[in-house]
Amino acid sequence: MPHTRLRLLDDVEVRRLGAEEFTYSEVGETTGVMPTGYRHVHLRTQLGSGRNHFEVAREAMLSWQIQLRANIAVATSHPTITDNAVAILGLRIGRVNAVRAPVAIVAVESDETMAGFTYGTLPGHPEMGEERFELRLMSDESVQLSITAFSRPATLLTRFCRPVAAALQDAITRRYGRALQA
Repeated sequence: MPHTRLRLLDDVEVRRLGAEEFTYSEVGETTGVMPTGYRHVHLRTQLGSGRNHFEVAREAMLSWQIQLRANIAVATSHPTITDNAVAILGLRIGRVNAVRAPVAIVAVESDETMAGFTYGTLPGHPEMGEERFELRLMSDESVQLSITAFSRPATLLTRFCRPVAAALQDAITRRYGRALQA
């Protein structure tokens, strides 16, 4: 699968996106009880084992590689995932930029055995909701990735094509799950 390149946003686009409000009110709820009225997505996969794999996967995940390796274009305010970062994720179908999905980082967490980040949707995203990526080095030295999301259609097109949008979201989540495999 081809890797897509990261592009840095210009200052005007960063200011514009940074001034936007999230398109949903349940900000931060991928870490607790998922809100009702949304479609929920959960994926847990083992990526490999050992501290070295965890460190390599952490560095890759926190530099947008999980999206890039899943063939999602990333235009962002920061080359690494940081608090207050904004990004425009892009899904390409062939040579066409089919979907433009603005997001903002909700939270970034990292310690000796865990790294994670959450982003939420901004105006212009075809869905509204949140997605969390969490990498853990388990006590048995396995490295596990968990992806949790809640979303619902934000546009007439995604409402009308809800089954297609759900299938696409599931396919992208599976790509994310394979993006950091050993």
